[in-house]
Amino acid sequence: MRTGMKIGAALLVMVALGDRCPAADIPLGSSFTYQGQLTEAGRPLNDTADLSFSLWDAATGGNRLGSSIVYSGITVVNGLFSVNVDFGVGAFNGDARWVQVEVRSPAGSGSYVPLIPRQRLSPVPYALALSDLRTIPNSTSPNILAGWRGNGILPSVVGGTLSGGGSPLGGGIPRPNSVTDDYGTVSGGSGNIAGNNDGDATNAANATVGGGYANEARGSVSTVGGGWYNRATGERATISGGWNNQASNHAATVGGGRDNIASGSRSTVPGGGDNRASGDRSFAAGWRAKADHQGTFVWADSTEADFVSTGNNQFVIRASGGVGVGTAAPKTTLDVAGMARVNGTNWPSAGKGMELAYDSTLNRGYIQVYDRTAPGTWGSLSLGNGNVGIGSLGTSKLTVAGTIESTTGGVKFPDGTTQTTATIAGPAGPAGYHCWDLNMNRVNDPVEDTNHDGVYNIIDCQGMQGLTGPAGPPGPPTTTSAICFPSAQYPPAGICGTTCTGTVVAEVRALECSITSDTGSCSTPSNYSYGVCCVCAP
Repeated sequence: MRTGMKIGAALLVMVALGDRCPAADIPLGSSFTYQGQLTEAGRPLNDTADLSFSLWDAATGGNRLGSSIVYSGITVVNGLFSVNVDFGVGAFNGDARWVQVEVRSPAGSGSYVPLIPRQRLSPVPYALALSDLRTIPNSTSPNILAGWRGNGILPSVVGGTLSGGGSPLGGGIPRPNSVTDDYGTVSGGSGNIAGNNDGDATNAANATVGGGYANEARGSVSTVGGGWYNRATGERATISGGWNNQASNHAATVGGGRDNIASGSRSTVPGGGDNRASGDRSFAAGWRAKADHQGTFVWADSTEADFVSTGNNQFVIRASGGVGVGTAAPKTTLDVAGMARVNGTNWPSAGKGMELAYDSTLNRGYIQVYDRTAPGTWGSLSLGNGNVGIGSLGTSKLTVAGTIESTTGGVKFPDGTTQTTATIAGPAGPAGYHCWDLNMNRVNDPVEDTNHDGVYNIIDCQGMQGLTGPAGPPGPPTTTSAICFPSAQYPPAGICGTTCTGTVVAEVRALECSITSDTGSCSTPSNYSYGVCCVCAP
């Protein structure tokens, strides 16, 4: 065994990248090349040697890191040797390191002789600027760890990125950043966690925290952009920022604000404070809005009270200053600058109030006041103090251009009477006067008996007989004819209609057939007993 050996210059090559890159599926690993020169009595060694390498955290004393690495039967020519040394992935965290080399030569003989002093491992020049940036290789995707040395990526994680940040004194206690699940990312800040840290690095993969303080992205593909004490625990949940917000269900989203909760699947709270969207696909915004039902939109103003939905698929608004549509200065609860259109008859099943609807099938509109707490109970509808026009301008309380129809009930008048027909009897008037009561004293005076028959009647109202009028013109000429019938044959009525050649003026019957006419006479044989005389006009 030889003694008095010395080691010459040592070269540590951590990464050497030129114009070529290694194959994408071959990891760089954690080994490096160690080259040295051994001398004995001032002359380069030419022999075989066994070499032992150990890693320490101090130049003298200190702690050995890991186990020693031994190389046997190394050929040393002109004192030079070269070996690949691998102390493992976790050996280099940015702190200073020293290598202790021990040699025995010839190989296999005697004891190892430590070479003094330990050799400090020096980084290549570009690595000086990255003293707190570590690449942790693995067979799948390397992890990148930077920032405060207390930051950590769990050994079971692949593809994790922790870009920086972390604090040794965050709020009086250390606040490291951590990545606990595969492909998680923490970009900065302090006290942030990407992953759920349940021991399974695969069930909360791809979680991301952009920065801020004490934020947690614990759901798979969840994101917290920043802020303070935000927790995105649902799968694909997102919190952009703010303070003490929670997104705890699938694709739930909180935009910002404070103390907001999105716990329904695909629910959204854009901001504000103390809002809750617990219904699936619900939306809550403003202050103390609570969308607790599926598909519900709730917006609440700054009133210090919860405003809570009561059913699925509602759109509810609390705006004590009014809601303006087309106007920025609403004067009432709902102020519409323009025309409003109603289409549908989705009658409510409960409550009471005024209902406005339109039935497109019947082309019929409805305005009604109904109490659905007591079915069948109707309220009254008041149209205010102005005029109402139907089909025309309202020039009176009610002006109608068209027909008014009352199917039941009729029309009630100011005196309280109701008319159900087109006409109605009025009140009884005073007794009338007889037409002969000329002085209207309601007494039958002798002078009023104008025909002096002792009777007071309408004849007394006719006045005196007038003068005889002139004779009228002569009428058309007439003819008569007589018809006799045998015994027991009474002539039928209307017989003259078949006898007269013109118009029947008269038809006269006789019991004995002895009628004469202007054209002749009927004999009276014993077998004739009835006759008819017909008066005819041409």
